[in-house]
Amino acid sequence: KWLRAKTEPEKSIARKHFDAAIDTMLLYTQTHGTLFTPNWMDMEFVTPLLVARKQFDMGTARFYGYWEDGNLVTLSPCNPDVLASIYAHDDKLWLVVGNWTDTEQTVNAKLNLAKISPHLNAATAIIKNIWKDGTVTHDGDNYHFSVPPKSARIIEIGNQ
Repeated sequence: KWLRAKTEPEKSIARKHFDAAIDTMLLYTQTHGTLFTPNWMDMEFVTPLLVARKQFDMGTARFYGYWEDGNLVTLSPCNPDVLASIYAHDDKLWLVVGNWTDTEQTVNAKLNLAKISPHLNAATAIIKNIWKDGTVTHDGDNYHFSVPPKSARIIEIGNQ
């Protein structure tokens, strides 16, 4: 029904549904290190992510999938439907946490920065929200934040 929207209120609701569908698709691609083709997507919605990927130099980043080395990132509380993958350079990283549940999840991500990004200084690092907003706090190598339902949260941690 929302695909056949005719009035402005219907179109507004339809756009929210469409963007939510894109957001859920990005949850899969970003946690699996998969490229995506945005030609069918709402470009206004995904352009900030595409620009951030280019600025991060995603093409030369190392990818660590959630199924790989469990010593790189540990999420707590432990939930099989909340998973973390990493894109890394020696001096910065993207922490991608995917939430496949229907409710917002608050997580603590303990990162092994010495293995992931050996030139990253956690004490002076800059933390930026790349995808989804919200507070990120940290103490040492532990980062605390929430992840919206059926979505991914992408946080960049890098040197100043």
